[in-house]
Amino acid sequence: QENREDPFFLYVHYMDPHAPYAPPENYRHQVSPQVKDTGQVLPPGQVYFPPFYEKPASALDSASFASLVARYDGEIRYVDTMLERLLDALDENTLILLTSDHGEEFYDHESWGHGHALHQELIRVPLTVRPATGSGLKTGSIDQPVSVLDILPTILDLCNLPPVDSISGRSLANLMFDTTPTKPVAIFSEVLSADWRARSVVWEGFKLIDSRKGKQTQLQLFDLAADPNEQSDLANQEAFADRIQNMKDLLVEEQYKAAAIRLPTHGSTIAGMEGAEQLGYTKK
Repeated sequence: QENREDPFFLYVHYMDPHAPYAPPENYRHQVSPQVKDTGQVLPPGQVYFPPFYEKPASALDSASFASLVARYDGEIRYVDTMLERLLDALDENTLILLTSDHGEEFYDHESWGHGHALHQELIRVPLTVRPATGSGLKTGSIDQPVSVLDILPTILDLCNLPPVDSISGRSLANLMFDTTPTKPVAIFSEVLSADWRARSVVWEGFKLIDSRKGKQTQLQLFDLAADPNEQSDLANQEAFADRIQNMKDLLVEEQYKAAAIRLPTHGSTIAGMEGAEQLGYTKK
């Protein structure tokens, strides 16, 4: 408040919505008041944080499933309320971007949580921009897929700051101002653990997922327009062989580009490591 007239950059990370699904009591039934609360805060087999699973995932009965989803929705409503408080405290002359680092699976592909796959329910996240007053940005929705890698270049562009050549991503300012057509680009995602890795690319309405564990490789291809929930794998159909090869080439090309990027490192602070350990992302 003392320096509110000075330019500033503020990063706010809300942990919710996130397992365990335990919203404040008064938010639990706001979205689905008709759903009976079973008290379950985690899906079957899921622990609080990575690696997320202690045993293979299993389905829930309909009552437990509805209760779990209602609790998750309650966390969303709670975060909405907290966001409202934050936005009310900011001047209209403030550029605001809202996004998420991942989605959440509720047994869409026979699993729960996140960090284990690259299906749409996990990687298709919101990106909302509230422009500063007088910026000239148009309002509405943009259907073209974009990447979270585009956020930093976009912020720099909208704030009239010089771009950084050594990072991935592109500015989305042209899409927002609607001044010139923007050529669609391939959108990449990746998830990995100690013994497996998966990468995906979205291109021309299709999505290819390349999963590898040891010497085992699995390819999945989905037509996102006809099959947005990714229930029909087209990878074994000969008619899509050329498309699959082209998308595999895109993955290889992106891997080489990423390997060439070297960002400066500043080490890890003790406080930072302790915080990561408390969240379950590191171990002693």
